[in-house]
Amino acid sequence: MKLALKILLVSLYTYILLEFGCFLLLKTRFNRAHFPSFKIIRQPDSFRSPIAEIKPEWGMWHYPDETYKEKIGCLDYTIHTNSYGARDKERIKSTDSNRFVMLGDSFIEGRGLDEPQRLSDRLETALNTEVLNFGCGWFTPTQEYLTYRYLAKDFSHDAVIWAILPFNDFNCDDTSYHEPDSYVHYQPYFEGAYPDYHLLYRVDNIAKSTFNKAHFVPPPPFTTKEKLHNLLTEFTFWFNIVGDIRQRMREVHPGKPAPSMYYDYKRTELQKLFFLIKSLKAQAKGKKLILLTLPVRPDFARYAAEPSIPLKNSLDSFSRAENFLYVDLLTTLAQKEKDADKLYFTCDGHWNAYANHLATEILVPLLK
Repeated sequence: MKLALKILLVSLYTYILLEFGCFLLLKTRFNRAHFPSFKIIRQPDSFRSPIAEIKPEWGMWHYPDETYKEKIGCLDYTIHTNSYGARDKERIKSTDSNRFVMLGDSFIEGRGLDEPQRLSDRLETALNTEVLNFGCGWFTPTQEYLTYRYLAKDFSHDAVIWAILPFNDFNCDDTSYHEPDSYVHYQPYFEGAYPDYHLLYRVDNIAKSTFNKAHFVPPPPFTTKEKLHNLLTEFTFWFNIVGDIRQRMREVHPGKPAPSMYYDYKRTELQKLFFLIKSLKAQAKGKKLILLTLPVRPDFARYAAEPSIPLKNSLDSFSRAENFLYVDLLTTLAQKEKDADKLYFTCDGHWNAYANHLATEILVPLLK
């Protein structure tokens, strides 16, 4: 009995030391790993996302006139939406002042950031010109184009800033890609071959979507395996270090280049982007277009190994042919900051405030 007690105490003491060591590692070397919340994860019994599929023209959008507090890992920020559902201050539709309209996904909406820290707000301050933010999480280029066509273009403006995220904008805008979750989704796609495409939706009516408050269906209960995984994730340090090591091993392929959609896209995906750019230019009716491409972490590693970027080269040529301004923020940010990790949240792949600050410095001289 005494021996068993000693073994138990030694094991407990060893585990406490292991956890303490892993706690220190999470705070220092493994700061990209998830930090335990010490809260039990439960399946939601109601729809709690600030973004939902509520727009019949393009699907995903924010509920209007709402305020949401988001605290996820190292992210702690507040979302305010205006009367037409944009994460932006209230705007009048018509004005004689020069204005920009900004389109994009969660990077432009500003995931993880309070509004003043975002690119659009920083540009507005630096340029002393209104920059209307129509960005939304989970957006694809098709949804960004449709948002402009059915909403943003009704607000007087002189130029459109459109931010493309190569990391997932190509594959998520393909009919073969479906979000791996338990919801019924309503999402628009352009299907066909360049330059002839037709618009279709995953389901034929937005009322069939369950990704909103009106038609929310509670997800199935967690399996035993999922319960164990959630318990270890939220109540232990060692498990998150192991997970981070596995993730880093998946990202590194000896002898293979880092994955990057600046290099690894398909020709058909680029052609669809060309089609969408032309379509938006037609809707903009002569207004200036500024196209941006935004990098994620692995893009910097690939760029360091292969300085000639196929996507940038193609968009450089296309922008000259179609008479719009193209700015690649991979190459320009790499000139300003050598350590790409400094541009992103430690627990998330989105730009932090510092990256938005540098992007503002890059764009202001061009937009003036």
